[in-house]
Amino acid sequence: MPEENWPRGAHWLDTSKSPRQIDIDPKTGPNIGKTNLGIYEVDGDQCRICFANSPSDERPTGFASREGTRLIVLVLKREK
Repeated sequence: MPEENWPRGAHWLDTSKSPRQIDIDPKTGPNIGKTNLGIYEVDGDQCRICFANSPSDERPTGFASREGTRLIVLVLKREK
């Protein structure tokens, strides 16, 4: 995808919660001004993020996207 088509936005992290929380605020697309709620964890060279697919959805409580849920799970690994 060309860089000019990448989604733009901001995010906020709350490390005082368990699991740690992330709020994603899109600056492009149909959800401008609406916050998606998520959780994240960093373990060594891996970062897992799980967030609600819609701003109206509740914050996830675990890192799983089961059938029938509207959760998105990302697993990012640092390249060595």
